Amino acid sequence: MTQIEDLIQAVTDRLLEKLTVETASKESEKVYVFGSEDCKRQIQNLGFEVVEDAQQGKVLVIESLADAAVFRLANLCPLTTLEEWILQALQQGKAVFVLGAMPTVQGSTKALRTSIGNANQTVCSFGLRFTDVEGLKEFLQRKEVTPKNGKRRLLTEEKAQSLGLLPGDYLDAKNWLITPLARDFLRRNRIRIDE
Repeated sequence: MTQIEDLIQAVTDRLLEKLTVETASKESEKVYVFGSEDCKRQIQNLGFEVVEDAQQGKVLVIESLADAAVFRLANLCPLTTLEEWILQALQQGKAVFVLGAMPTVQGSTKALRTSIGNANQTVCSFGLRFTDVEGLKEFLQRKEVTPKNGKRRLLTEEKAQSLGLLPGDYLDAKNWLITPLARDFLRRNRIRIDE
C-alpha cells in the first residue's frame, strides 16, 4: 500500500510543480468586534477593517465571554443577543474568537469537572476559538497562497486517521493536499480544516 501512496505523492508533487499560483492582492479582513473601543483600536492597529455590522464581518471577535454563556452555547440555548450572534456566525462558517481563556475545569465533584470539560470541548468543536491578541493576529495574517514549488504532502483517509486528531481539533491544510475521502473523514469526525 505504501508503494501506491508513494506513487500518488510523486504524481501530486509533479502536478503541483507545474501549477502556477497567482498571488492576488488580499483585501483586509473584515472583523466585527464585540468589545471596548480599546479592543477595536487594537484590531485596527493590526491592519484589519473593523466593521460596525456583525453581518458584514467575516470574523467575529468577542473581548470576553462569561463561563455561563459558554455553557449555554454548548447546549445550544442562547440567552443574550451576543450568544445568538455567536451561534449564527458559527452556522454561517465564520471564524469566531474569544479573547481570553476557556472556563477552567474546577469543581468540587468529578461530575462537575467532567461537565465543564465537556462543555469546553463542545463549543470548540462548534468552531469557537479561545485565544489572545497574538493568536488572533496570526490567524488573520495567515497566508492563503501556496508557493509554486511548495512541498505539499498528500493526505489520504488512512493518513488522516493516523494523525490522531480529536473532534474540535484543527488541521492546518497549507502543507497538505487533502483527498476527498480524507476531507469526508475529517468532517465526519468534526475536525476543522484551517485552509
